[in-house]
Parts: sequence; C-alpha cells; structure tokens
Amino acid sequence: MEILYLFFLSAPEIRVSNQDINFGGKYRFSYKTESKELIVRENPYYIENFFRLQNDVEDVAKILNVTSIIGENGTGKSSLLKLIKNNFVDGAGGIRNPLIIALKNNENVIVYHFDQLDIKKHNLNDFKIKIEKLVNKTETKTYEGKVIEVKSSIPTINEFASTDFISFSNIFDGELESELKGGYEVSTNFLIRNDYLKNVENRLINNETNQREIDIHLFEEIERQISFVNRYIHAKFIPFELPEYIFLTSKKEVDYDLGFSALEKQILEEYGILNDFLELLEVFKKYIKTKNSKTRVANYFIASCLLNFLLELATHYRAIAEKIKFSVKYKSSKERQSLTEVALRILDDIKDQSNGLSFSFDKNHFQWIEGIKNFIKLLPELVAKDDLLVGDLNILAVKVTGTSKEDFKTFYNNYRNSYRLKPFINFKWRSLSSGEKALFNIYSRFYSLSNGEVITELNRNLIVLIDEGDIYLHPAWQKKFIYLLLDYLPRVYSKMVNGVKRSIQIILTTNSPIPASDLPNDCTIFLEKTSSYSEEKQTIITKTIVKDSLNDQKETFASNIYTLLSDSFFIKNGLIGDFASEKIDDVIKELSSGYEIPMEKREMIRKIIQQIGEPILRHKLFQMYNDRFNLNLHERLDKIEKHLKL
Repeated sequence: MEILYLFFLSAPEIRVSNQDINFGGKYRFSYKTESKELIVRENPYYIENFFRLQNDVEDVAKILNVTSIIGENGTGKSSLLKLIKNNFVDGAGGIRNPLIIALKNNENVIVYHFDQLDIKKHNLNDFKIKIEKLVNKTETKTYEGKVIEVKSSIPTINEFASTDFISFSNIFDGELESELKGGYEVSTNFLIRNDYLKNVENRLINNETNQREIDIHLFEEIERQISFVNRYIHAKFIPFELPEYIFLTSKKEVDYDLGFSALEKQILEEYGILNDFLELLEVFKKYIKTKNSKTRVANYFIASCLLNFLLELATHYRAIAEKIKFSVKYKSSKERQSLTEVALRILDDIKDQSNGLSFSFDKNHFQWIEGIKNFIKLLPELVAKDDLLVGDLNILAVKVTGTSKEDFKTFYNNYRNSYRLKPFINFKWRSLSSGEKALFNIYSRFYSLSNGEVITELNRNLIVLIDEGDIYLHPAWQKKFIYLLLDYLPRVYSKMVNGVKRSIQIILTTNSPIPASDLPNDCTIFLEKTSSYSEEKQTIITKTIVKDSLNDQKETFASNIYTLLSDSFFIKNGLIGDFASEKIDDVIKELSSGYEIPMEKREMIRKIIQQIGEPILRHKLFQMYNDRFNLNLHERLDKIEKHLKL
C-alpha cells in the first residue's frame, strides 16, 4: 500500500494547505479548488521497482517508493510527517483534517476525498482509478434548549487498517510523542520517556532511585544494540566496525553498601528474611576480597546475579517468596567452596523448596532458576579468558569481535535468562563516534520492531517515516544513507511469520542535499517559505509553498552536491559562510575606499586574501590589492626578497 498524493484543506496546524503534494509513484495529481477539478496524469519518469537493489534476494520486502521532503527550517517538513501519522495511523481515531488522498494498493488506485474538497470534474476513469467520498457523520443534540450538531464518527480508510507506520528520528527537542495502535515510535523523543515509564511500570526503578530519564534511556539503547548485534543475521552489512570490547558494570554495589533499596529492605523485613539476606551478603563480601583479580571480578558478578534474583523474587513474586527461605549454612564449610558452588547449592535449595509448595508453578519459574545457574556456571569461564580486560572491582571488558563473538552471544543470552524484570548489569560500548552511535541507533531501533523482537507482529504494509535520520552523520555516511535504508529495511522486515512478503514505503525529511542526490526529482517534495505583506491584517504573512519538482525542472538524482547546494532550497546568498563573506566584504570596502590605509592594515588585508580558498575570488582581490597600492615590479621583488630573507 502506497500514498501517492495528498491535498489538505487549510487549517491552523497545516503549513502546506491547499496545495498538491505528490510523493512520486505511477501517477501525479493536481486539484483546482476553484473548479473542484482533479486531474491525473502518468508520471513520465516512473520506473517499476526502481528502488530494488541488484543484490537483493527474493525473500526481501519490496520497497514501493522513497520520497524526500526538502525545505529550509520552518517550512513544515516535520509537521507534514505528523499530519500523516495523526490522520492515517489506525489508532488515531480517524481522519480529522479534511483532505484528498490517492492510494495505490497492489495495482488498484483509489482517491478518497471529503465533502469540503468536492470533486466535480476529473479524468480518473481514464486510468481506471476509483473515487470515494469520506463523510463525517453527525447527529443532533439538545444543549441548554438549543439544537446543535455534533460529530458522531470520524471517517477512516480501510487500507490503513492493514498498514503499520514506523516513525524514526534522532532529534531530541523535548517534544512529547505518543504511540498509537498501528503506529510504532522509535524516535528519541518518545523512547527517552517511554523507556523510563517502562522501567517504572515494571518496578525496575522507583522514586527512591532518583534515576534520570536520560540514564534509563541510554541503558535501554545499549540493550537494543546488543540484541541487534547478537541476533541480526546480516550484521556484515553494517558499514563500520563494531567496537572490540563492551564494558560491563554491576548495578549492585555489593562491596560498598547493602546492595538494595529501602523499599526492598522493607519487603524483606515483611517476610522475615532480612537477616538471612544480610548474612548472605556478608558471605559474598568475603569471597570478593580474594587477591586474584579475575576470580574477584567473577565473584562480584555472581554475587550480583544471586542477590538480584532474591530481591526480584521478594519484590515481584511475593506468593513464592513468602513460602521460601534461603539458607547460608554453606558459609561454615571446612573445605572452602567456590562462590559458584555456594550459589548453585542455594539455587538448588530454592528449587527444591518450590517443588514442595502446595500450589503449582508455571514452567517459567524453574526456567528462570536454570537460567541463573547457567549464567553463574558460564561466568568464571568467560572471565578466565585471555582476551578479557579486568578493571576495577565491578568492571569487566568483554571482547565481542572475531572468535569471541559467539562466546559473548552465549554469555548475553544466558544473562537475559537470568532475570525477569530487573537487569543487574550495565553495558557500555567502547570507542563509538557520534556518527557510529547514530547509525547504530538506526539499525537497532528498527530491528527492535522485527518479527523476533516484538510480541505484536507488524502488518504486511509498512510506511516508514524518518525525520532527519541523517543528522549526526558525516557527509561520507550521509552519502550512503539512502542506500543503507534500501539495503537494511527490506531485510529486517522481509516477511511475516506466515511467509507473506511485506511492502515498504519510505517518506523522509532532510536538511542536506547529499541524501537528496540519491532520489529522483519526482520523488522529492520541495517546500519553500514565502513572505508577503497583508493590507487587511497590517502584518507580514509567512506561508509554505509546495514547488512542483517536475514543472520547476529541479533535478536531484545523481546531481552534483555543489549544484544542489547552490539551489536556494538549501543555501541562499551563496555558498560562503556568513563570517567569511563579511570579512571579504570588509576587504573590498577598504580596497575601494579613497582613504589612506596604514601599512599594518595593508598587511592584514594581504593575509586575509592569501587564505581565500576560491581561486578566482582570491586572484581578483589580489589584483585589486596591487592596483590600490600601485605596486610595481621592483616593489614586488623587494617584498619577495624581504620575505625570503635574501
């Protein structure tokens, strides 16, 4: 399913109202408000499967179209994406802004329109395009003796019921984003808040912890990245090398405090197991004081894992915790056992107690205990490896590249099975640039919505909305951005569980001409801001105009970046920075004036001219400089000799 065309009726929140917005595709539409006429014509530059890469295999999703929205700040690029979400996402409650929309579903094209945008003339029949009216249903109600009309239902479009929208942005400006049924937000604004709320709802954190939203978000971001690295089968297509090590730190500061919060202490007291817990904690501290650095670190993480389990059992599974006691009788053993053995015996004891309880458990309870046992068994082996860096007491650097990749994957999968709701390890990548992090976010966030990662499966039709996704990327990676999307998204969203292949439409905004050079002009929406004085309102009115990329002959595909930059849609008043431009203007004014210029200032002007990178401009200014001071050949030679100290 593909959006071909939009026409919004004027409203305060719509900057692109009463204008044709063509997204590319097989047809182009034009609506005349005066005559109520809708004209459609074939797109002369349309190419079927244009966005399919040659190296695609048969089971990848189909990219129907990619559209870029270009315009200076304030033209409404992001607002247009929000309009699409707010009207078409299945859970938005219907289409609230009167509009005309053309959709293509397989080979069928249909135009929907509101009464306010009536279509009295059209040539849709020539192209076998259907037309259907959207109606706001109203009913009359009596209020304070007056009969008023109220909307009883808002129209919807059936095609969007089988379409999911995915919205991505790396921009963080504090604006609230909400997730609706049929819409999936992987934008920074949304995730920062949602990651925090998820931790609160699952009681992973509470008001006592005083953890900032951004800290929780960074942890969850790492979790998404680790899941991507360990599970995505096409990781070789990532355009940068993953860091060699990932740093692990324990959330449980066993050696420095009691390792639990006041709320957890209160719950342990309620069950009468606080003293047992404190005794166990003291036992763990003794094991951590071993002189061997690798054994000490391994013991620290084993202690963190077991303490986390006991606290999670007490705070989240009270029906079990109030029936189970744990023992520390192993502390007095004459033959000193390893902490691994002690922890495993405690877990076996808890498992035996669970089996003896009168009520039954689901299998997840025992799988959880087995997951902890596997993690505790694996940890000493992992820490003993030569390619592992051991830092402070609770810092571990695990190698994730080369032959160690599978070891880390096994370790991480065991770790994920060792807790239910409370992660007890923080992960942090080493040596990632801001650009690498930005790309990593793109890969991992989109992957987090794939078949293997979410409970609710995505629909077969996907519309991906990307707001300035190339932000933070170096120009070299901006140049790859469109290609990476075309390569990655069809793989990660290839098909549904039942084998049905998906289709994907991508709509993105950008402030850079570099991604724009990868898209044909018929797939580019140019937004231009214009200002005019209103006699009626006695003020300047600013509005956004949608430029017709074909009629205006704005060529984008495979265009030279400098040519695109020189277009007023990107940079007005030339390509030189404003500061440099002002300095050059000052030089020209000085050289053009009739005032005497002191030698010191003459030298400053000469140095400025020497540093100008544009050769024609530099040559012209040197010519002005020489003419201004009437430097003859002998004077110039004297200056050269003096400079060379001859």
